Amino acid sequence: MTPALLPLGAALAYNGMAALCLATERQYGQWRGRGASPTPALRRGLRLAAALALSLAAVACIADAGAAVGIILWLGELSAAALLVAGLWTYATRAALPLGAVALAAALLC
Repeated sequence: MTPALLPLGAALAYNGMAALCLATERQYGQWRGRGASPTPALRRGLRLAAALALSLAAVACIADAGAAVGIILWLGELSAAALLVAGLWTYATRAALPLGAVALAAALLC
């Protein structure tokens, strides 16, 4: 097991879930201000970025622990990331996105 790949997978899962959250009109408006709405191009870009980040998280988990255990690790990271994004978006919306950048930078430095 490579210890650097698990934090990277968790950071990518968090960023993917945050991008999915931003792709919805309600959460985007909550982050940017009342009445704000993402353009269709931005919405597609956020969904594509989320799919890429979640796929890379799966690759990191599978590369770390093999296919059988890696998929289980990935599902756990997805669940934890979704719970963290939902909790942060509810109580600290402005802190949710910078935390993703910090998590990704810390994971890359490991």
